[in-house]
Amino acid sequence: MKKNLLVFLALTTLFASSCKKEDAEPTAKAATALFYSAYGDSLVGKVDLENGNAISDFSKGIADGIPNEQVLGLALNTDNGDIYLTIESDPGKILKINSAGKASVLYSNSTIDGATGIAYNSVNKQIYWVNVGDRKIYTAKADGTGTLTALYGGADVNAIGYAMELDTKNGKLYYTDFGSIYVGNLDGTGTPSILYKGNMRDTLNSPSSLFLDVEKGRIYYTDEGVDKIASFKLDGSGDFQVLYDYETDGVDRADGLAIDFVTKKVYWSETNTNTKRVRVGNLDGSGTPATLVSDVEVYNLILK
Repeated sequence: MKKNLLVFLALTTLFASSCKKEDAEPTAKAATALFYSAYGDSLVGKVDLENGNAISDFSKGIADGIPNEQVLGLALNTDNGDIYLTIESDPGKILKINSAGKASVLYSNSTIDGATGIAYNSVNKQIYWVNVGDRKIYTAKADGTGTLTALYGGADVNAIGYAMELDTKNGKLYYTDFGSIYVGNLDGTGTPSILYKGNMRDTLNSPSSLFLDVEKGRIYYTDEGVDKIASFKLDGSGDFQVLYDYETDGVDRADGLAIDFVTKKVYWSETNTNTKRVRVGNLDGSGTPATLVSDVEVYNLILK
């Protein structure tokens, strides 16, 4: 009887241990690098967050496959580490940059006109971008083998900003028009609607970049019109919170935005002629932000 009891306890322990292992979620890791697009320099730069925030040219110029044109949107392929880069020109281009910093043309044709904000969907392996030339949102296969498809029936949806963010969990897509923040269905059905209208004095005027915290239901943004890094509730019900602004922190024409929720750090760029820089601060808005990169005009940031 005692022997049978011991066997039963051993099997129970083994089963419980096995279930616990299967149910465990992967631990989130802090980003090790910050990448930025230097608008007029044909450059994607890198800040090494593990080694004293050392700055380097990750991919630069014709030698690395980047044309001498305005580089703008950045997105990370979270499956293989490739970086997508939009070229704001007509005809425009979408590039793919590998881990060695070498760029190749993913898509280039007359339909791509003024490509700006871009995002990667790891669920369906597609990229999505803002096409300022015709004010539409497009999608295509992330490996470059597909055709371009305009969402929302090919309608003009006032997509003239620099921001593009995806919520794959709830099937939503967010973008800006340098006045308001819009939300639409990620599958391209229906018509996007205004989540927050950009006529709120000292709150929302010219949103440039967006970043989502889907789990906590918040949307963060930079606003180059009111010089703020701030957030609202993702459901459109308000609860405006300022993290950093001009009066307290010297924020001057805020544009690019990236957030590391593990280290609780927020990164942003400022593009005023006299204060072009990339900065970092605490996600709760406490303390004094630090400058990581100076004298570079940056409109998009990503963490890797």
